[in-house]
Amino acid sequence: MAATEDRKRGLIRGKWAQWNTHYPDFSSLMVTFFIFLGLFVLMAIGNPRFLASRNLINILTQSAMYVVMGVGMTLVLTIGGIDISIGSIVGIATGFIGGTIVAGGQPVWLGILVGLGIGVLCGMFNGFWITVLKIPAIIVTLGTWTMFRGLAYVYLGGTIHYNFPESFLWFARGRILGLPVPVWIAAVVFAAGYYFLYKTKTGRQITALGGNPEAARLAGIRVKWLTFLVFTINGLLAALATVIVTARLDSSAAGTGAGFEMHTIASVVVGGTSLFGGKGLMVGTLLGVLMLGIVENGLLLAGISFFWQRVLLGLIFVSVVGFRTVRSKRPT
Repeated sequence: MAATEDRKRGLIRGKWAQWNTHYPDFSSLMVTFFIFLGLFVLMAIGNPRFLASRNLINILTQSAMYVVMGVGMTLVLTIGGIDISIGSIVGIATGFIGGTIVAGGQPVWLGILVGLGIGVLCGMFNGFWITVLKIPAIIVTLGTWTMFRGLAYVYLGGTIHYNFPESFLWFARGRILGLPVPVWIAAVVFAAGYYFLYKTKTGRQITALGGNPEAARLAGIRVKWLTFLVFTINGLLAALATVIVTARLDSSAAGTGAGFEMHTIASVVVGGTSLFGGKGLMVGTLLGVLMLGIVENGLLLAGISFFWQRVLLGLIFVSVVGFRTVRSKRPT
């Protein structure tokens, strides 16, 4: 019996090693998956209401905006950058969406285009300072985190736009084949981000850039253009998430999006994307977003206060990142 068990364990280890050889990120993704599965089971045991179909769909809907922003943040972290301004981009984009549709009485499609355009401009602004003036991304986005939020308050003041048209609210309340529209938007963005990062030449260059910027430059990769592109895409996706958020809240206020940047970065890093560049895991980001989503939902069902939720989520973030750091230092 002992010999049989040893043989089975040896086969499992061999198969694991084989998969890890063919797919270098397999081990990291499996660790993330097992953590996700453990938290899911724990929350399900803790509260029977957790597994209700309505509650699970609610988790997916709430997580959708973070999936959209997480795709952009995965690209940013993969090149070795960071963007802590995305929450403020949401604030200024929602202001212009509300100002165009509600205050201006313009068509919904125009308001959405204006919001997306604002996101692109914000991303381009970040990219310009980082690439042309060579200021570190953390410094630039720390500045624009304050600047964009300030502009949102300058534009809106104390005004809150609400009572959006039903055609706009459809982006949060509508359903396609039984699933909420935000879930479909998140699925499309995730699929596009996955294909872009792993299946295109530009995506492979993004990973190479994060792994070794100097080697990437010597290999002929347009480092500045690629960095500018990534931050622009990140701004665009932050604005797309804004459409979901604004439609869900049916309101547009300058303070919208506060704290989104930390939640998004935490989800991406918990999912296995490296803070130091060269390793971006789109599937890990999806799992990371869902992981934090089920924890927040489970704690809410358990009646845990919002403040203790923040404490526990922060503890999970530090623990998972610490575990990955220790594990990466082990000899192979």
